[in-house]
Amino acid sequence: MIRHLYRRFIFTSMDGIPRILYKYRDWENSFHKNLLIQFEIFLAPACSFNVPFDASFPLRYDPKELTPDKIFIKYVQLAKLNYPHFTEKEIHEYVYKHQSEDLLFDEHHLARHNVESQERFDRAFGILSLSAKQDNFLMWSHYANSHKGLCVGIDSSKLFGQLGVALGKIN
Repeated sequence: MIRHLYRRFIFTSMDGIPRILYKYRDWENSFHKNLLIQFEIFLAPACSFNVPFDASFPLRYDPKELTPDKIFIKYVQLAKLNYPHFTEKEIHEYVYKHQSEDLLFDEHHLARHNVESQERFDRAFGILSLSAKQDNFLMWSHYANSHKGLCVGIDSSKLFGQLGVALGKIN
């Protein structure tokens, strides 16, 4: 199940979503045939996209906002969420340890964290890219084997209702 990541891009209803959405496929690709033959929909990991920055969520911080008090409060919130069985004393010990490491100002740590976060995202979520148009020349060229493939129309309300997925327009 795809979870709602950014509510400004993801719709929780069918508002603004066309009734039919289209998937361009290459009939020469056996996996692409599964859409029609097996009624399978493949949710691709973000790392498989053509553009490296598609669906990436690098962490960025405003250093002015990273005061010790704000960092402490955020660490406490995260500790309570991730370790609900911790006592207040254990939470404070955990927070003190992590805050004293000063990792939010370590560029190498942030880079590693971004890579690890993206890898976790790729393992947990899949993305289905669809088009509102069945006659997009570039889509036919790139995704439908240079106009030798096919374009399948999918009822968006059934997709939304049966799979419980989030749908949203991407700019």
